[in-house]
Amino acid sequence: MKKIKLNKLGVLLLAIVFLAGCRGLEDMVNNADKINYEVDPSPLELHNGEIPTSINGRFPAEYFNKDVILEVTPFIEYEGQTKEMEPLTLQGQDVDANNKVISFDNGGSFSYEDTVAYEDGMKIAELKLDISASAGDQSMQVVEGKKIADGTIITPKRVKKGLMVDNEAAGYESGEAFPSVAKADVELAESTTDAYKSDIHYVIQRSRVRRSETRKDDVENMREGIQKANENEEKEFKNVDISSYASPDGPYEEINEPLSKDRGESAKEFIKEALQDEEISQATEDKLYNIEATAEDWEGFKKKVQNSSMDDKDAILRVLEMNDDPQKREQEIKKMAEAYNFLKKDILPELRRSKIAVNFEEKRKTDQELKDTVASDSADLTKTEFIYTASLYDNLDDKISVYDKMIEQYPDCWRAYNNKGCVLVHQNKQSAAKEMFEKANGISENEMTQNNLGAIAFMNENYEEAATYFDGASENGSSEAAYNRGVIHIMDGEYEEAVNTFGTSNTFNAALAQLLNGDNSDAMSTLNNVNSDNAWVDYLKAVVGARQDDLEAVTTNLQNAVEKNSDLAEEAQEDMEFGSYFEVDEFTSIVE
Repeated sequence: MKKIKLNKLGVLLLAIVFLAGCRGLEDMVNNADKINYEVDPSPLELHNGEIPTSINGRFPAEYFNKDVILEVTPFIEYEGQTKEMEPLTLQGQDVDANNKVISFDNGGSFSYEDTVAYEDGMKIAELKLDISASAGDQSMQVVEGKKIADGTIITPKRVKKGLMVDNEAAGYESGEAFPSVAKADVELAESTTDAYKSDIHYVIQRSRVRRSETRKDDVENMREGIQKANENEEKEFKNVDISSYASPDGPYEEINEPLSKDRGESAKEFIKEALQDEEISQATEDKLYNIEATAEDWEGFKKKVQNSSMDDKDAILRVLEMNDDPQKREQEIKKMAEAYNFLKKDILPELRRSKIAVNFEEKRKTDQELKDTVASDSADLTKTEFIYTASLYDNLDDKISVYDKMIEQYPDCWRAYNNKGCVLVHQNKQSAAKEMFEKANGISENEMTQNNLGAIAFMNENYEEAATYFDGASENGSSEAAYNRGVIHIMDGEYEEAVNTFGTSNTFNAALAQLLNGDNSDAMSTLNNVNSDNAWVDYLKAVVGARQDDLEAVTTNLQNAVEKNSDLAEEAQEDMEFGSYFEVDEFTSIVE
């Protein structure tokens, strides 16, 4: 009889424990609205192709049952789909496990961080969470599908990977946006000058032009050049420049100054006679001869000594540095007998000279003449003329034709391959463009070819390879590479680096980087200076206005954007940058 009573008592105790556990779970369910949640950022934001989520929760005192285990499972809900995150387990103070402990008497908090890959459709999403509780064999759903934040701001995806906002790419037929490629551009001067040069050397303290000097190879080459230039109808004799010198050994005023002038005059008479032999009528006009006389050529002396093999050249150079007075210099140098003997034989004779440059001017071909020439079977143009002529055409196939002829005439010119590659990029022929850039880079590895190979890697979504190319090219001064590197910084979520890379350039992407880095005022200032009428510029201004809580800036700029591109009205309806304005009449009147 007593035994039966004891069994009934045990059952009763178990029932009491069970009911207490259930009541504990039920109390947690009934008071679930007392749990506080803070989400950062809210709304959720896209960052480097992912959505990072940070949740801080707080349980009130006397809420978290001592024997309960909670499992918190956040998830993103979008377009009827669910993307679950890693669950977080919490426990009451009497549970024997290794989870985060929440006190019953004092309550407690938890912190949670996770990241999910962004998927199309997540720009309209909700961050929700489920919380399930268990105590022994009992379990209950404490929270089910509670919304704690909206998602998702996708402003980093607005980065322009090509030129269409920063540079409207005028003249390109495809209308596509591409990474910024670097083309070797040129300007043609109205005329060019060809100089035919030679040197005349003199005996010490003499100014007569010796017959032996007039028969040297460089003089003969000068004569031949003058003859051919005179026969070229496109060229016209312009003038003669003569620089005459005396060596720095001897009295300045008494000998060297008049001597250098006399040498200039003798060189003038020599070349005047040579020009008259070619029947150049202007050769008799003295005003066409420019003579500059240098009495003592200390600069020439210094260079000759520096480049010489003489043993005492350092001592000579020290004398020049320590003494400004020419007479003092000469005295000190002459004290070094062995060195001075070397100077008399190998240095000083080279300084007793007149340098002659006969200049012929050639008027540049007109644009039509250049086009006619490149259209001929034998396109005889300089490299600069080829590149300039290509710029005269808007049609991309015509540009390609010019560069093909340039490559035929100058097969070792890297600029020809590089520029053809740039045109191929804008024809969306990436494979052919890459081949051209590789040929150009093989001839001359430089900042342009490196940037352009990076652009090809970028278009093929090989961003790590592209970044390597861009880093090398930008270090060597390529503005295009710096721009492209900034684009990748934005894509990688490296906003401060992007701001620094874009510098002070007034472009859409520069403003976007500033906005994403939290520099709203700078972003608006940059956008106000962007040289583009593209609707996206106004749209981004509206986004800046939203971040500054400026309704007028939002509506004014968004209205401008929609007037230029009506598709942006639908874009704004789903842009969480404007989430706080979705129910504002001034906003809805623009986008609906």
